[in-house]
Amino acid sequence: QGDVITNDFRGHRVCRFKLSDDGSTFASREMTEVIKSNHPAFRPIDVKMGPDGALYIADWYNPIIQHGEVDFRDPRRDHTHGRIWRVTAKNRPLVEKPKLVAATIPELLEQLKAPEQWTRQQAKRVLKERGEKAVAPELAKWVKALDHKHKNVELHLLEAIWVFETFEIGERKTQDGLTATFGAASLFNELAAESPKVRAAVVRVIARMLQPVDVFGTGWKLAVMDEHPRVRLEAIRGLAGFKDAWAAEAALNAIDQPMDRVLDYALWLTVRELEPYWMPEFRAGKLTFGGDAKKLAFALNAVGNRDTVKPVTALIDSGKVPKENLHGLYLLLTQIGGPEELGKVLARANSGPIVPDDEKAAILSAVEEAVRTRKVGRPKQVGAVLNLAAGPVRPAARSAARLIGLWKLDGYRGNLEAFALADKDRTPLDRAAAFEGLALLGDDRAKSFIIQQAVAGATVEVRRLALIALTGIDLPAAATKAAEFLVDAKPEPELLDLYTAFISRKAGPAALAKALAGKKLSPEVAKLGLQAVRASTQNVPELTSALTTAGDLAASRKPPTADEVKAMVSDASQGDPAKGELIFRRQELQCMACHAYGGAGGQVGPDMTSIGASAQPDYLVESLLIPNKAVKEGYNAIRVITVDDKVFLGVKIRESNGLLVLRTPEDKEVTIPVKDIAERGNTKSIMPEGLTDTLTKQEFADLTAFLSQLGKVGTPYAPNKARVIRRWQVIEPTGENGNLFRRTRVSAAAEADNPFAWSPAYSLVSGELPLNSLPKFTVWNDTAAQTVLRFNLDVTTAGRVKLKLNSGAGLALYLGNTPIDPKSEIMLDLKTGLQTVTLIIDRSKRTEDLRMELVDVTDSPARVAVVGGK
Repeated sequence: QGDVITNDFRGHRVCRFKLSDDGSTFASREMTEVIKSNHPAFRPIDVKMGPDGALYIADWYNPIIQHGEVDFRDPRRDHTHGRIWRVTAKNRPLVEKPKLVAATIPELLEQLKAPEQWTRQQAKRVLKERGEKAVAPELAKWVKALDHKHKNVELHLLEAIWVFETFEIGERKTQDGLTATFGAASLFNELAAESPKVRAAVVRVIARMLQPVDVFGTGWKLAVMDEHPRVRLEAIRGLAGFKDAWAAEAALNAIDQPMDRVLDYALWLTVRELEPYWMPEFRAGKLTFGGDAKKLAFALNAVGNRDTVKPVTALIDSGKVPKENLHGLYLLLTQIGGPEELGKVLARANSGPIVPDDEKAAILSAVEEAVRTRKVGRPKQVGAVLNLAAGPVRPAARSAARLIGLWKLDGYRGNLEAFALADKDRTPLDRAAAFEGLALLGDDRAKSFIIQQAVAGATVEVRRLALIALTGIDLPAAATKAAEFLVDAKPEPELLDLYTAFISRKAGPAALAKALAGKKLSPEVAKLGLQAVRASTQNVPELTSALTTAGDLAASRKPPTADEVKAMVSDASQGDPAKGELIFRRQELQCMACHAYGGAGGQVGPDMTSIGASAQPDYLVESLLIPNKAVKEGYNAIRVITVDDKVFLGVKIRESNGLLVLRTPEDKEVTIPVKDIAERGNTKSIMPEGLTDTLTKQEFADLTAFLSQLGKVGTPYAPNKARVIRRWQVIEPTGENGNLFRRTRVSAAAEADNPFAWSPAYSLVSGELPLNSLPKFTVWNDTAAQTVLRFNLDVTTAGRVKLKLNSGAGLALYLGNTPIDPKSEIMLDLKTGLQTVTLIIDRSKRTEDLRMELVDVTDSPARVAVVGGK
């Protein structure tokens, strides 16, 4: 399709991307840069193709580009310089600049055939200035005289259409309609153009002019059913402009053709926008969508309001809905339905193996969300809840356990108590859900049971989970008993959940701080508490002080002085960036939990891909030590306290329809009903203070050296166009995972919806995944240690791709659950959708780090992206 030239002003680069078709949209591949420099002031901010065919690049020429983070008075800012670069091809003559201003109208029209976009665009501007009366007759003659055997005649006709559009001629009513208005370039005729680019452009023109074009006949039907998906996309969105029920019905005909995710969203949006026009017709029985259940299901799902409850229920009961649409309708009922509808949804989830496990889990999660956010009451028949809570689908069982508490199903109390104490076939997450369900029951019997387990539970895990649940019923009692528990506790990561339970309550930090007075904790247990405080980014000095005293820890560092910052910058110049990258990846620092490199990592903080090329070293030092001094725009945190005294903190994603959605420091989305918010306000940076307090002077210098080089051209940490796998998931060697392996087999990890618990893992900037950073386990005592990894590929257009592997030693690979040969170059034939590749590493046979790269195959239509994120 062509190249796109754009700027990476942070990374001192002018980049080039090659576009290609990807269904109804485009895919891009980064190519070799047009220009890259290690000069700190090279800041390309705009790029244009000139009339001579040369590339013109506007260079801001400034070493400092931050606005909110770096003082405007910083003396390093360059207030006087700026450059424009002209880039030309060697030994190739420039294009002669066209003389347009003095040209005649026929001469200007001939310029519409020029291969240079700049020339065609400027010719149309001059034609507009000449006026409609002068141009229209000449344009009609020009169109009539076109050579219809010329390979670009359709593009020439399209240019004529755009000229007509500049004068808005198409909005006039004439005796002969569009044909008379546009002459030989009739819009209707051009819907049958050979080039899909032309057809797509013509549909957009028709839509902009709101021209019906044979509304109930072939015009829009041709466009919506066009063989090319981009034409269908233009038709779907174009129909949104017609305020009439027929437009929705016409748009839904697109379902009869292959769909992709962009087309699906476009149709969803069009149907929603046209709801005021088609919904009354539908209720009156005048609009039936041709009796097509699939189209009706899509329309009702797109609208999703209370008015559609009965139609959705009737459609489900009709038995005519295609299997692929049925799950979506049940989820829709959870969003719009009342108790009766939720009962219907639960019955669906409880209907045995005909419903896949992942759908059961999604249904129960949606029901729980409906009860929490919309306060939907319990249905008349609730037996399905207990069946699901006791069932084998663990995520569904956990939601069901919490529903027992939310709906106050006292008759199932004994079941929750049994689930909470079960030591077989129940994971810690299952037991936690059971305790939460008991806490939600909230009566004296629940409180008595939870306190009993908090004091004398059968295991440390049960005591900890009971204490967490107790914070939701009796905070002072929970604090007193938690302080007693922490005195003898081992420094296990699970303690973070206990500390977080207090921090997430309005009065929790003060209550726990008071209970810790006079207590002595092991330093490591106290450090875990401080880690939880830092992760919350809340200002709770009383708890910080109590933990510091109880653990006999040194007080946190004071903010550095200007001279200390200068000294640290100087130290960083001698630091080791390779060691600094390993420090950046340490789990206790949580850097990767919030920040990403190349799209892999957390999303609540800025992407770090070019931080070293865009930020000065002193800014990096201050950001590490004083994260609240200057918070990057768009990353300010919001602190919310609900009416039940729960505390939520995160970056605002959106607020609409009475719901506030935040992204928390754990990179999870939480939805809070606005009516349940008691207090809210902006708070400090989501980056915890004191995060680097545990680092030595040399470690801090190494970390700063790494960040200073990250993204700089000419360093090992420069941006790389190779599509390496950066975001992985790994199975942790927990007892529960080990038991699952022994009950099944290691290769079961490659199966869809496997029950294993996975954690994130990330490659180095170079693309290598260090083997020594990965956990390993042995299934049986006499077997070799193994590591299990997986990554995802997002396939938008099916076809063949290649995976390049640095070495297949010690590897077993699976695409889905199908084994594949671990060669250095692996050819995969991928279907659309999310595809998973699983690797089982025999650690006795492999010592080499892992590197895997996705490569396009020249003759393949496949469009595949490596999935990033956390």
